[in-house]
Amino acid sequence: MSVQAAKLQEIPSGSRINITVSGKSLILLNNDGKILAFDEKCTHRGCSLLKGKLTDNNIECPCHLARFNIISGKVIQGPATKPIVVYPVTVENGSIMINI
Repeated sequence: MSVQAAKLQEIPSGSRINITVSGKSLILLNNDGKILAFDEKCTHRGCSLLKGKLTDNNIECPCHLARFNIISGKVIQGPATKPIVVYPVTVENGSIMINI
């Protein structure tokens, strides 16, 4: 099911916001023009990834330094062992749509 999450203009290049879609807390990220959506919580202890350091296509949890690939969701560095969920995104007429 595809759900409108935000307007493209709300997320300039290099920025990210926290949204709730279908009861799920997600991060919407504009990574140099590519819009990505993924779980907001680290799978290790549930810390927010919203302010995590972004390097290349990896986000680092500010609490315990677990790293995840924001394209695939895979764990790059522990202590987390479970991947984050990455959601398919499309942009239609200036609206960001997430497939939940």
